[in-house]
Formats: sequence, C-alpha cells, structure tokens
Amino acid sequence: MIKTARCMHCGNENRVENMKKIDSPSKNYFYVCADCSEKEYGYTQENGQFSHKAAKHGLTWSIELETSDRNIDSNWLYQYNFLPSSDGSIRGTEWKSPIWKNLSGLNQLFRTVEKKCVIGSDCGTHVNIGTYNYEKMDMIKRFYHSLFIPLCNHMIANREKTIALFGRDFTYYANTINNQTSPIKHENFINLQHDTHIEFRLCKFVTADQFMHCIKCCTDMVKAINNNFIAHFDDHEIDNSITDITAYRRHKAQVTANKLISIYDKYTR
Repeated sequence: MIKTARCMHCGNENRVENMKKIDSPSKNYFYVCADCSEKEYGYTQENGQFSHKAAKHGLTWSIELETSDRNIDSNWLYQYNFLPSSDGSIRGTEWKSPIWKNLSGLNQLFRTVEKKCVIGSDCGTHVNIGTYNYEKMDMIKRFYHSLFIPLCNHMIANREKTIALFGRDFTYYANTINNQTSPIKHENFINLQHDTHIEFRLCKFVTADQFMHCIKCCTDMVKAINNNFIAHFDDHEIDNSITDITAYRRHKAQVTANKLISIYDKYTR
C-alpha cells in the first residue's frame, strides 16, 4: 500500500517518501512538500490571517521573525500559520506571523522557537502592534518627535538595559531618532510607516522569556499612547477652556513621553 500525506502549507498530496517530515511539539509530526520546505514569498508579502479570540482592549500583535538559516525544523511554523518570506539583509528566512488578537499561548510558541529556529546576530524580530486607522496614525505622526525622542534618549543613556530588554543595541535597521527624523522612515526603531500598526523594529528574539517580556513592554507603551494621547487629542471639542489646541496636544504628547519612559524603567528594573 502506498502511503501518502498532505502538505501542511499548500495541501498537495504526495507519497510520504517525497515529503519532509516535521517534528511538532503539539502534533508529534506532520509533512510538508519539498517545494514548501524551501519556499519563500516575496519581501513585501503580508500575512493577513487572524488568530485567537479578540481581547477587550482590541489590540493586535504580529511579528517578523528573522532567522539565520532555513533549517528543516523551522518549518514547524507552518502549523501556526506563519509565512516564510525572503529578506536580503539576513542569511535565512523571515517568518511572518499571523495577526494575533490576544497573547494567549505565545509563551509556549516562543519556547519552541527557542529550540527549533536559528537566530543569529544578523537577525531582528520586529513587533507590530495595532490596530489603528489613518486618522489615529496621523495623530501620532504629527507629534512623533515629542512622543518618542525623550524615550529614545533615555534608552541611549541606558544602553545595557536597552540591550537586555530588546535583545540588541540600535542598528542601521533599527535607528535612533532625532528632530530631523521622518516619522515614516523605514529604519526607525519605532516606525509609523503603516496605517494599521506601530512597528517596534529594535526587538530581537534571544530567549522566549526575554522576548515575551519585550512584547509586554511594547504593549504597555501602545496602551499609554492610546490612553494618554490619542484619547485626549480632541479634548478641545468638549472643553472650551482649551484655546491653544496645538500647545495642549504637545503637552499631552510630553505627558505620554514621560509615561513611556516610566514603562521602560519598569521593565528594565
């Protein structure tokens, strides 16, 4: 009897001897076809799949997991709806996660990443947190420097703590920012290039515990931006005492900037 199996990614059926067997912590094993075991989508390919039940606060998360080697074990990520994509800045594959609606189960997933994926010094693990629309992202872009330069300067002044939290120091692909920096510059360590999410480009997976700690820090920062800045952006519409709208918004941005520093300090104690 000829034994066949279906590819976890593309669903094509083939003889088992023509497939790649992938060990999985949760399924024991599954198969991928030879093509999918080496497949890479283009760099700009997005992963629009959603996963998990939505949390009450409405935030979403996704990661871009850069690896130094497309080892066969890394194909277990197909089971969790990651997509492999090419990236000329690394030696391996960049795996793009689905969009998670809550953080449930990620601790265990990251522990398997730690065991099965090869992540070297050339790699980062960008964290994307949303969900926004154009109007809200425009609010953040307009006061980008007031919001993030104080945090950036504080992180530079505490480089050892920054490396321990984020997994690496600032790099060309995760730049510091200054008053001349464009909010949508791709290489910014906090990137506002997209209309749906904030991208934290400094993050790098070192260990499961470190990376989960980093994601929670970034999450608290996004919540602080939402609660202390965006939620008060149009206070002048209900408060007639606000006469200088720009000054008021800048004040709220400065208050939020101090909150971001406090959150950083909390996670680097």
